[in-house]
Amino acid sequence: EAEAEARKALDILNTDAWAQHALAHIMYFSGRNHQGLDLMLRLAPQWQDLMSFLYTHNWFHVALFQLDLDRFHDVIHTWDTRLWSQSTTESSTVTFPLVNRANSQDQLGAAGILWKLELRLHRRAIILKQQNHIDLNERWTSLANCIRLPTPHWDPLFDLILTHTLLRVARKQDAEAHIQ
Repeated sequence: EAEAEARKALDILNTDAWAQHALAHIMYFSGRNHQGLDLMLRLAPQWQDLMSFLYTHNWFHVALFQLDLDRFHDVIHTWDTRLWSQSTTESSTVTFPLVNRANSQDQLGAAGILWKLELRLHRRAIILKQQNHIDLNERWTSLANCIRLPTPHWDPLFDLILTHTLLRVARKQDAEAHIQ
């Protein structure tokens, strides 16, 4: 039913990024990762005028599909170019910055994917009895450097991921201050 409604919304307005987002959730939770990835990549050119949260969150879903398809280098590329990009605009008519590193929701998506990627890489290294050769330290540091304390405690998941990010880059005092 949810898929039918999301597709109806896209029939009304095919650029509706929230309906696209809904389809990403539907495809992800129904195990249609290839189909979801193909859909989101096909729709991605329409996201250039979105607010940073919706832009990065739809790219978060792209990265999540890539992650579940074990396309780790694609996840890193998506993270570097879409979730935590240095570039804040891609066209001269952008209303909002595409990535706002000061936005806690953008931080949450970037940190969430980075943590999931790190856990998958670690698990893969254990299973294959190999060393992980992908270094994510600079990305963690870049992310942690954008966290401004004190932060509001609006979401327990964000608190957990923020605390992990600070600890991941050895900022124990900042993590303790955040917890306090």
